[in-house]
Amino acid sequence: MSEPERILLVDDAGIPTASVDALQVYDTALMALRAMFDHIDDQKAAADVLARACDAEGPAGSLVATTALLALVPIIGDLARRHKAAIGSEASVVDVIFGREG
Repeated sequence: MSEPERILLVDDAGIPTASVDALQVYDTALMALRAMFDHIDDQKAAADVLARACDAEGPAGSLVATTALLALVPIIGDLARRHKAAIGSEASVVDVIFGREG
């Protein structure tokens, strides 16, 4: 069995500060994202969930946050495409996302 993929974290000077398991970062990010959806109508509570998940990961916290937020991109895109189809809009997906579907 092969070793898990590792991510090397470096400081501003490029000095390595930690090595983290890439799969663990991804799994933690997805768990945080799912927990955020439990608070879909409460932005502060959702932000608190993400902050707690990041704090628990120590030096990998910002990587967890970035991964969780990037995981939202295809979800938002899919919802926008479905909304666009449902209303018969000719607007771009980006315009639909930002409420400019006309």
